[in-house]
Amino acid sequence: MSVILNGGKRTQRARPGAASKPTERRATPVAASTAAARRKPGRPAAHTIDQYRERLMGTALETFLSKGFEGASLNAIARISGTSRDTLYRQYGSKEELFRAATGYGLARLAEHLRVAVTTTGTVQEVLLRAATEINNDMSAPKAVPVLRLIIAEAHRFPDVAHRMFQDSRVSLAPLVEYLEAQRASGVLAFDDAFEAAFMLSTLAFGGVRIFLEFASPSAQEKARWTAQVVKSLLKGWMVTNRAPG
Repeated sequence: MSVILNGGKRTQRARPGAASKPTERRATPVAASTAAARRKPGRPAAHTIDQYRERLMGTALETFLSKGFEGASLNAIARISGTSRDTLYRQYGSKEELFRAATGYGLARLAEHLRVAVTTTGTVQEVLLRAATEINNDMSAPKAVPVLRLIIAEAHRFPDVAHRMFQDSRVSLAPLVEYLEAQRASGVLAFDDAFEAAFMLSTLAFGGVRIFLEFASPSAQEKARWTAQVVKSLLKGWMVTNRAPG
């Protein structure tokens, strides 16, 4: 580096061959945003994962319902749900496991309102009628009946799924079982087993095999008449005669 006098001013000149100091540049907003866009994305937000699972399970369930197990295509499920076949295999391993996950997803939606029905106030007859109505509405819903038909139709191939449906009923009916147990402990109702009583009520409430044989959905008036008759008939056998039904 040499110093040259230029009109009384000192001017520095770099020696030939000397490396020049790089000029520091500030990133513009556009450059910064571009760099941020190129960064590898982090873990997806929880709501994004939930939305992805809802879309995938919904698509898989609808495909199995419309095509059956043999006719369902993983390629179609992947395409419609917006994922890839490799992702499906990585997460579920096989079409069989995806079927188990999809039917489990369908079963989990059948009794969402039962706890609310049995935790509200009212006489025993009113509470059981609300519970029977919720069971009837859930089990006879347009998307519920096909799920049950599918599980029954594929029970020979997936006995574990059918068994799980029965075992899951212990979880979904737990609020009703607890309520019936409390009424028995209070001396209001009498029966041998609270779960059997709850299962009996639920089976009669949704109509049993009737819902699989009738493709036309019953009207609201028909449902109300059916559930009222079911509760009335059961209470005739369960109600302790020396206690009022409340």
